[in-house]
Amino acid sequence: MSHRMAIVTVTVALAVAPAHARGATTSASALSRVYADSSGALHVVSSSGEDRRVGGKLRYDAAKLAPDGHTYGALVRDSIDTDLPGQDKVDVAQKLVIWRGGRRLRSFVPGDFIRAWGFRKGGAQIALYSGGLHFAGHYELIDLATGNSLAGGEDPVTDQSPDWMRSLEP
Repeated sequence: MSHRMAIVTVTVALAVAPAHARGATTSASALSRVYADSSGALHVVSSSGEDRRVGGKLRYDAAKLAPDGHTYGALVRDSIDTDLPGQDKVDVAQKLVIWRGGRRLRSFVPGDFIRAWGFRKGGAQIALYSGGLHFAGHYELIDLATGNSLAGGEDPVTDQSPDWMRSLEP
């Protein structure tokens, strides 16, 4: 009997130790805030107040923390050339990166510029609003566990549009 208990204890300890060693957030170290600073660096702030830079050397914007306190995401900013008078470049976002527990979970590249995004269902889903610089946009609701599209819609948003679409209306 004690031999089985020792095996179970060792198995549990090995399963938990690697996540903690990686610095992944646990229920005891939930995040209180996530933000992109003025230079575009992404930061996470633990519930104890520790502020850490994450996400490498990319420029981020529109950082958000899901209600679960462990899932966060941000848009990756880039500059593109434009033919607009008096404006050589414009900042856009073509990629959304989501992390959970300190590890990159998924990246989304919808094919157009991301105009807005947000968490839904406590962090289990994301809603994306994307489109060209000067054209109508497309809305998509995505399951984070699978990366699959759950629903979609087009501009214009109306009173009859689903709540997840209306929440992203610019």
